[in-house]
Amino acid sequence: MSKFRLATGERIGESLAVTWQDLNRETGEIDCSHQIQRIKGKGLIRRRVKSSAGDRIVGLPPWALEMLLARWTPGTSLDAPIFPDSNGGFRDTHNVQKALRNARRPVGSQRRQQLGKMLRDHRRDAGFTQTQVVAKLGWRKTRISLIETGRVRLTPEESATLVDVTASRGAIGRPSSS
Repeated sequence: MSKFRLATGERIGESLAVTWQDLNRETGEIDCSHQIQRIKGKGLIRRRVKSSAGDRIVGLPPWALEMLLARWTPGTSLDAPIFPDSNGGFRDTHNVQKALRNARRPVGSQRRQQLGKMLRDHRRDAGFTQTQVVAKLGWRKTRISLIETGRVRLTPEESATLVDVTASRGAIGRPSSS
């Protein structure tokens, strides 16, 4: 599906809503005027996009058309999604987003997650919020969040800096214990 999204510029929900009847095999065009949405109490539904700007037919590059035609299995219903779930139905956008996040996770992430959790626990045990640490270090708050969830590499110096800042209780505007 990622290659399809690159070829069309479609969002995940729009890509998941494309069915075989939306593909014109002769012209290499695809109708991308629907999206998948989860509605509470109804489940996944395929509905038209909200704006007229989203209602469009996209010309596929030759390699993308070849990729889609290679996915076609004779006997498949034209109403079936091109990118189905394991039961042949529409896939949930949230599940696809989670799978993509997991696939993009860097190598060694388990160790980074352990370090991030340890740094987060140390910060919390010291009684500091992320905002307080950010104010002291001048880092972006997103950087602290990414570190604490193990999603970015951390230099030994950055690790030491975080530990030092949270070790000195008075360093971030809190009264020291003495």
